[in-house]
Amino acid sequence: MRTELKKFFIFSTVIVCSLSCSFSVSAQKDFEIRKIWLDTGLQLDETGQRSSGLSSVMSLGKKHGWAAIYVNYRSLPLWADDVKLAYYVALGSGSKSVVLYGEENYVSVEKGVSHKAVIYVPPQVLARYGDVQRITVYIYHQNKLQDMQSFRFAGNKQWWKDRQMINGLLRTKKESPFALDNFNEYELVRER
Repeated sequence: MRTELKKFFIFSTVIVCSLSCSFSVSAQKDFEIRKIWLDTGLQLDETGQRSSGLSSVMSLGKKHGWAAIYVNYRSLPLWADDVKLAYYVALGSGSKSVVLYGEENYVSVEKGVSHKAVIYVPPQVLARYGDVQRITVYIYHQNKLQDMQSFRFAGNKQWWKDRQMINGLLRTKKESPFALDNFNEYELVRER
């Protein structure tokens, strides 16, 4: 009797362990946003080289430079196509605040822990609507949500739902004057 109980206990333990392991593997995300950061005041100097920060903006006599929103993410599949990053960016404050929406799709994303993506807010948009207040980024693979992260206390809720949304004002790397900066550090973009 004790031998049968012992076998039953071992069998039950193996079953429970295998089920819990399979659930944890299936719950694992293929893509994960690791970090979001903001760089403001990006300019091109007289030679066409990138300069950054408040001093570069002041030295060129402009109130606003470009704002860059960088995302670092990891991917588990050996190769992945149809990887989309969707950006929600709040500008300004009070009744004048708006939310900009933009996205970019990538192909041939190789397995790795330090993929980079960037999207830009042009100086004219910052001058009209104000500085970046909040950022939330979603990452999708084959139209399935993989992860979401926020920057500047945006939280996990959809804070943009009750705000004026504007499409078409965020610029991809290709659409910015920084298109060739560290070109090889970024993934291949699916052409629209």
